[in-house]
Amino acid sequence: VGLLPQLLGKIKVGPDNRLYAITYWNGINPKNGGYSPYYNSFLLVSDDFGYNWHLQAHIPFIPDNNDYEFAFLAGGFCEPDIEFADDGSIIMLIRTNSFEKGDASWSPSYITRSTDGGKNWSKPVRYDDFGVLPRMCKLGSTIVSIYGRPGIYVRATNDETGLSWDEKVEIMTPDNRSHLMNNPT
Repeated sequence: VGLLPQLLGKIKVGPDNRLYAITYWNGINPKNGGYSPYYNSFLLVSDDFGYNWHLQAHIPFIPDNNDYEFAFLAGGFCEPDIEFADDGSIIMLIRTNSFEKGDASWSPSYITRSTDGGKNWSKPVRYDDFGVLPRMCKLGSTIVSIYGRPGIYVRATNDETGLSWDEKVEIMTPDNRSHLMNNPT
């Protein structure tokens, strides 16, 4: 009996009708058995509608303080999400952050891309200076992302590779938003 992996993300159906699950955790590097104190992102794939899963990719967090000055204090790559671009590639957005290690309340988000069904990924590059809980969905040929803190932002791309994104649009400011709550009567 196959077991569903512990998922902290979503399961998506790919254009190939396979199930793709993206998650993260820290611990052992599956490639060499080495320990990583950082969160790393993992892509799991099922060819039998979720009955069995296999590890398709491991996207390790490698701190780079030339890109982000507090990289060694970040928690690693967490809260990943994927979407399928029109050219057949897979795009992944990833958050970095962990105030438990002394990082700021929010830190950069990154984007990476796979052109071989999620087996190999490009070096993650900065997507924005923050990006809590990044999520994407595809609307026709447009990929839309939403992420937050501080504030909530939306971005979109019509680029068939998913790499060239429009400027973000702020849909909720980081101010005190308590007045926007529902007021039940």
